[in-house]
Amino acid sequence: MPPDSCSKISLNSTAQNLTISGTNNMTMRFRISHFLSLALILITAGCATDRTDIKPLNESNLPMNLQTEEDEVRHTVVQFQNYLEKQEAFYRDEALEKYLDEVIAPFAQESGLDQKIPLRVKVLRDPTVNAMALMTGDICVHSGLLARLRSESELAFVLAHEISHIYHRDSVYQMQNLKRKTVTFKTLDLLFTPAAALFGGSGLSEMTLGLIYGSAVSGYGRQAESSADLFALEKIVKAGYDPRDAVGFFDVLLAEKKRYRRGIEVFFLSSHPSNERRKTACLRWIQENEKAVPSSGLTRQEKFLARTYGVRLKNVRFNLDAARYFHALENADLAIKQNPKDAEAYFLKAEIYQNMPDKLEKIKEEIASSRWQKIKSQEPKKLEAKWRLKSISFYQKAVELAPDFSPCYRGLGVSYFQQGDYGKAKEFFEKYLGLAPQAKDRRSVLRYLKDIEAIPAKGAQP
Repeated sequence: MPPDSCSKISLNSTAQNLTISGTNNMTMRFRISHFLSLALILITAGCATDRTDIKPLNESNLPMNLQTEEDEVRHTVVQFQNYLEKQEAFYRDEALEKYLDEVIAPFAQESGLDQKIPLRVKVLRDPTVNAMALMTGDICVHSGLLARLRSESELAFVLAHEISHIYHRDSVYQMQNLKRKTVTFKTLDLLFTPAAALFGGSGLSEMTLGLIYGSAVSGYGRQAESSADLFALEKIVKAGYDPRDAVGFFDVLLAEKKRYRRGIEVFFLSSHPSNERRKTACLRWIQENEKAVPSSGLTRQEKFLARTYGVRLKNVRFNLDAARYFHALENADLAIKQNPKDAEAYFLKAEIYQNMPDKLEKIKEEIASSRWQKIKSQEPKKLEAKWRLKSISFYQKAVELAPDFSPCYRGLGVSYFQQGDYGKAKEFFEKYLGLAPQAKDRRSVLRYLKDIEAIPAKGAQP
């Protein structure tokens, strides 16, 4: 099927169960009717619909019938936001939120939206590379996206792109398509994004709020996404950013597609045009508008990296919790490169390597086939030993930098226990409990110590 075709299938709401397994080993059961509703809004934007009556938000009011649809979308979005709040899905950092709002302010003013709707940027505790714009004016940026961006100009491009969806009322366009009662075959391949499972995604289906989440992250159709890219370029150039640097955002997406299997990153896998084409179109726009493009535009890389360091480090943990080990390693390496004296970054890298030996199936699901073949070709015991030695070395580096950072001692205790060096394991477990006597995992550590005491001789198995 050609990528831009729009083959249609009819819907039915037969009450059956559908099991969807995410990459983080969470399994959600949905009624097929819920799934089809989600599938409908995910991709129907790929089909053409007349947008003549949908004017930009700052230009005019909608006709009565479309105003009703917009009110319906806005009401559902408020429910969706309340749901996210209840699930504690947002990453809270007042300084970060202030910085993101500062970046977005010029675009809100220049587009006239600051007089119509309050624009705010929020960060979702989600390690995938994504962002979404909501009808209420909230732009939700995934922590995974911030972890992969490299400069403020790239961030500005993403935020301006999302503003375009609000400005052009793309969600109303989406609602029109919903009422056409058609979907494309491509929808059935996307299913429901397992990323939602990280913060209780099953509730999204039950409340039909998955419609909002699904449409926002999968795109509003090729025409709307292409227009949003050019809208973003225009806005960031007027704000003084370097558009050539900003377009590097597409390299982030292309690298993701090359290095990893198709998983819960749906940002560039559904109704968005291919990233190669998007990047080419943006570069063409820059060339055609060369006179308007500043010769030395802003990138503000250092400022961006400094202001977002906390959430990018936290995203290592989010990826680790989602069993996305190579994603987590990339995040950790970037954090260490930026701050080589941060003990927590080394600790997290040690935690990743400690988990990897027992999670080969998860690694197979995560990385591209070519990368997996290289890992698979290695002798399993040697590979496990290599990863465990790396884990110990990074725990030790963290201890050197922060001798009182107690979690490192627990990690070392577990590592040496797994290697059969019970003397060292006991030493580190006791050090851990000495530093953290009220640790939540105290009982677990005491069980390790009890097992060690039960070992009759050095080298014997517990």
